[in-house]
Amino acid sequence: MQTTHMAAPVLEVAHLEKVYEALGNVTRALNDVSFTVNRGEFVGIMGASGSGKSTLLNCVSTIDSATSGTIRINGQDVTRMKQAKLPPMRFESTDGYPIYVGRNNRQNDELTFRLARKDDIWCHASKVHGSHVIISCGGTTPPDDTVTQAAQLAAYYAETGGGQNIPVDVTAVKQVKKIPNGKPGMVIYHTYRTVIANPYPDIVVDALNAETKE
Repeated sequence: MQTTHMAAPVLEVAHLEKVYEALGNVTRALNDVSFTVNRGEFVGIMGASGSGKSTLLNCVSTIDSATSGTIRINGQDVTRMKQAKLPPMRFESTDGYPIYVGRNNRQNDELTFRLARKDDIWCHASKVHGSHVIISCGGTTPPDDTVTQAAQLAAYYAETGGGQNIPVDVTAVKQVKKIPNGKPGMVIYHTYRTVIANPYPDIVVDALNAETKE
């Protein structure tokens, strides 16, 4: 007798719910959603506008957090993972350039000074605490749309109070220096340009490791 071992699903979503509450109003965007995706499968998500498609994708990619339920990627429950165990968030611009976003001060430090190349592009909301954002461009000049999208991410993952028209500083990684004896993530830079961006997280996203802004 030959026994066939079924491979574990790449993605398992079980009893996922997402509820938004604001000013006494409750909106249930996802209600008990469950499905699996096996390796090699292609899955499409269809539905009317406002049916929860984007919310589902944001929860699966951890851009947003679910109210309840579980999401397992290759057997690991990403809804329970601590930030320290997660890699930097990875996005992809509409031009195809990878964009990395630090999750905390220590990861900002590692992203800028260990993972990024000196000729990559660094973005950070001006004069406020926030994530370091890296455009991985391999020494090429990224298109304006890519820089704009990276700036939008820097504005979104920063302590800006949710405002619009956020100034974001843009420079080469080699221009960014650690502050002597400073805490992780604290930097100084002098050569840069500033662009104005509105916080906007919804560019093409790697569905494995982005997360919601707390």
